[in-house]
Amino acid sequence: ANLANQLSPTSAEHVRAGLGDRIPLIVDGGESNVGIESTVVDVTGAVPRILRPGMIGADEIAAVAGAVARGGEGGSVLRSPGLLEKHYSPRARLVIRSWIDEADLVRQIGELGGVGEEVWVISHTRLPLSGRISNVVMIPAEPEAFARALYAELHRSDQAGARLIVVEEVPVSGDWDGIVDRLRRASSGG
Repeated sequence: ANLANQLSPTSAEHVRAGLGDRIPLIVDGGESNVGIESTVVDVTGAVPRILRPGMIGADEIAAVAGAVARGGEGGSVLRSPGLLEKHYSPRARLVIRSWIDEADLVRQIGELGGVGEEVWVISHTRLPLSGRISNVVMIPAEPEAFARALYAELHRSDQAGARLIVVEEVPVSGDWDGIVDRLRRASSGG
């Protein structure tokens, strides 16, 4: 079979860019319905423990398992891939911010040292429209759709030469836990 014809160019390019020549073959299952990595659950104890949040939340796991504990890898050995403090990070500095209006966002970008074409804004609710910020993308404000679009936009920003990526802060609720976790891991802490 010709695997090259089965690859989604966008997905394969992202994998190849991240792993380079360290792997001999990329098999792509197509566009993900979720967008971020899986929820990681440790089921070795009496109560399942969420080690890494994903799009399947604690309430959904508790509905099946009866109870669920959160967090706490415990110990120095990682029990699962993807639990490192830093996971995928764009080359550009990524910060998570909220803003009152466009003037507030422009002020914050200035304080971060961002200028011109090197700044990308990924928004889900507050869309700057005046043109003072050149690179603005709005992705859905619904958690599953946001998760599907997030990495594609981060990769696109990187490919375009962004030096600063500002992502609009997302809600803090169970539906957004996995996204909050991935943004925290990808950000520079700013």
